[in-house]
Amino acid sequence: MRAQLTAVKEQMAMELQDRLMYMRELRSRICLGKYRSIPTHAPSHRALQKLHQEASYNRAVHKLAYQYAERKQLAAWYLDLVHDLREVQNDEKILPLLKQLIPYAQTSSVIVATLAPDDGGDDDDDDDDDDDDDDDDDGDDEDDEDDDDDDEDDDDRAGGCSSSDGRCNSVPFGDALILRTAITVAFFTYILKSK
Repeated sequence: MRAQLTAVKEQMAMELQDRLMYMRELRSRICLGKYRSIPTHAPSHRALQKLHQEASYNRAVHKLAYQYAERKQLAAWYLDLVHDLREVQNDEKILPLLKQLIPYAQTSSVIVATLAPDDGGDDDDDDDDDDDDDDDDDGDDEDDEDDDDDDEDDDDRAGGCSSSDGRCNSVPFGDALILRTAITVAFFTYILKSK
């Protein structure tokens, strides 16, 4: 009895699924037929065409804005900020702040690229130093003192830039820090000017 109920249940589920798919196809055909039956001079047809043109125009403007931003090399965080503030970006108070952030948005990618850590060189150097330490286990105190001096030099350079490649490997820098700093500077500048 339970097997028969399960079989009937599965059969009814399959029929329902087929019926829903058919209704979905039928709905799309009916909507397309109704759209084609609208006269071209009717106000509803003109309104639909206007909506379609506005959507195409907005997509084109958005694409051109991103292409222009890429040419000007604006950072991604600035584009996201402008996109989030698109409804109020023409406001008297918001517009000057966005304009003040443009120099930070243009230079942030360059700063991050300059301050980025070197991915492959330091690990190889550390491995070479370890191999040298293994080879120099013959008891020379002078070599050990030289290694200690090198370690102290590395500690002194921990807060600065390496002299070999000119990169600041230990500086934690990113777009989030630049965005926070830029917004803070622009905000305080705006407050000082308003006073």
